[in-house]
Amino acid sequence: MNAALVSGLAEAVLGAGPTRVRIALPADQPLTMTGPQALAISPDGNQAIYVANLRLYRRRVGERHSIPIAGTDSPRGAFSPVFSPDGTSVAF
Repeated sequence: MNAALVSGLAEAVLGAGPTRVRIALPADQPLTMTGPQALAISPDGNQAIYVANLRLYRRRVGERHSIPIAGTDSPRGAFSPVFSPDGTSVAF
């Protein structure tokens, strides 16, 4: 059973309106609240970045597994992820 559920609300680029996305996190990836936000939705609504275990993970819509983002694990942790306006980069 998953330890946490994250619900994100993303607006589709094509104007289809808001879409609810539910991401069930694995038990070994609890959200880490090290800043004002632990989740970011890409501008096109097709992927989410979240903070768990003091690092960033990416989950694409329709995929079942999250991928850790290389270079985001550090003793200080990652926090407050945000996508660039074009959705190709993530700042934290």
